[in-house]
Amino acid sequence: PGLLVMAYAQPSQLSNTFFLFCMSFSIVLGLGSISGKGPLWIGWIFNILVWWIGPLALHLHMLFGGYVDNKRRKRVIRYLYLAALGLSVLDLGRLSLETPGPLLTVKYIWLSVLLILSALVLILAARAKNSLEDRRRSRIAGLAALNAFLPFIFLSLLPEKLFGQYILPYEITFLALSILPLGYSYAVMRYQLIPLEQYVNRAT
Repeated sequence: PGLLVMAYAQPSQLSNTFFLFCMSFSIVLGLGSISGKGPLWIGWIFNILVWWIGPLALHLHMLFGGYVDNKRRKRVIRYLYLAALGLSVLDLGRLSLETPGPLLTVKYIWLSVLLILSALVLILAARAKNSLEDRRRSRIAGLAALNAFLPFIFLSLLPEKLFGQYILPYEITFLALSILPLGYSYAVMRYQLIPLEQYVNRAT
């Protein structure tokens, strides 16, 4: 979905952020599965990118729901990116240590909170006084995000990081993440974030 939006959508902050989020999320999932076995640099890139997924998700969903309409909300996004930058620099120091330290737990709590907030922002945007199209698009994407993130966060990620034992293995809760591109794709096509008709007509 990220490549399709970047290739065919009109250039905008929404399409650029959507592309960055899709690519970053895919890289994190891919590198996370091999970081324990691959070269050291793979683990470093994975650990640094985890700090950025949360702010990117929240930024994307605020744009998706038409929820970035005042200076205060824009300022919050800037602060989150600055915090991610600062925490990434701190994490570079942690990665050179033999023991993980408390920053690893902070990282996954940070990720979990921001992913949940990003889904809730879309639910709130669906109730706000935006256009009917924005509300419907936000509702679809918000429900997809909630159903994708909640099993992964509350059944695998947080239980393992906080208590040392997950409730369901990642192999099962990762299946819920497939709802995310399906929900995004439906919202993108249904509400014409990509003007697909002109390309279909041209190809025909």
